Amino acid sequence: MNPCSAVSSYRSLLPRISEQHPEVIRANEALRQIALGEDVAKQFPNPELDSKAVFGNIPSGHTHGTEVALLHTFELGGKRSSRIEIARAEGAPARVEVEKSRSEALTESVLTLHRLPNSSGLQIISESNLRSTNLPPNLCSRSSISIFQ
Repeated sequence: MNPCSAVSSYRSLLPRISEQHPEVIRANEALRQIALGEDVAKQFPNPELDSKAVFGNIPSGHTHGTEVALLHTFELGGKRSSRIEIARAEGAPARVEVEKSRSEALTESVLTLHRLPNSSGLQIISESNLRSTNLPPNLCSRSSISIFQ
């Protein structure tokens, strides 16, 4: 199925552009990575269990010894909550970047679509082709949609 067949006007493209533009996808991935950092900040450190056993013979007889240690980190004074807040604060610029990318993508795309010579057919002219070939715009237009040039 042709993905362009469901396009009836430039307004029907806007929801797709706001989610599928390369800059929006990049910003969403950066936000997802920062959200993983918040999950890491919420984790408690794992306790460590260490054991040691010693057996052997000494001149005075047989000896053995066992040592077991359970190590656990106790965080006092709100260190965990501070760590979580720092991780959330690091995510704020990424959320702004996502919205900025979405806004710029929509603005760029709407301007591109309004510059089209035939907006009902949604034909897009490659400006680089026009400059390199010096052909009239109607000969350089393509029938497929590619607004992310």
